[in-house]
Amino acid sequence: MSETSKDEIEQVFKAHVPFAFSSYMIDLFCSKEITLKLRPNRKTKLGDFRPLNSSGKYKITINNDLNPYSFLITSIHEFSHLVTFEQYQGRVKPHGVEWRDNYRSLLRPVIEEKTFPKKLQEALIFSLFKTRTSSCLDYHLYKELSEFDDKKEGCFLEKIKTGAKFSFNGRTFVKLEMKRTRALCIEEQTNKKYMVHFLARVKPINK
Repeated sequence: MSETSKDEIEQVFKAHVPFAFSSYMIDLFCSKEITLKLRPNRKTKLGDFRPLNSSGKYKITINNDLNPYSFLITSIHEFSHLVTFEQYQGRVKPHGVEWRDNYRSLLRPVIEEKTFPKKLQEALIFSLFKTRTSSCLDYHLYKELSEFDDKKEGCFLEKIKTGAKFSFNGRTFVKLEMKRTRALCIEEQTNKKYMVHFLARVKPINK
């Protein structure tokens, strides 16, 4: 798999992140030998990082349907994995203190631009001091990022009452109980139980 060219990286970030941050992201991703790929919507992740492949290139994938601010933060998140891997060669936890330090360092320049909407700026500053494993687990940050989505159908699963029905990925579930960051749910058709993240966007089904 060949390295993504500088021109291709420029096209990606000029099209997918706010203009004020495109140059920073282009310089960042052009500083390493990376295969950068856009992927269709994935329900379980916004992006991912893969260590060196057989051709000696790192691979980063980002969902192509993210809003500009989510694309920016997810890209920084995954690039932080790359930097951490270079430093420790996989000898540390994926989202341990080493990754968090790199994430904060890479995020700080975009915050210092002070061009984010006020509430999002505040959420990002907070995330510098209380970084979780991903933006989706930082409830306040995720909610602010989701405000910029084109399609905001339904609601977060946490808003569904215990015992109520909802639709998710075209299937009908009943919410049984909350367990920390996930809810135990049962699929109506199969009677199988699943743990669904409390920030999953679902559609309530009225009785």
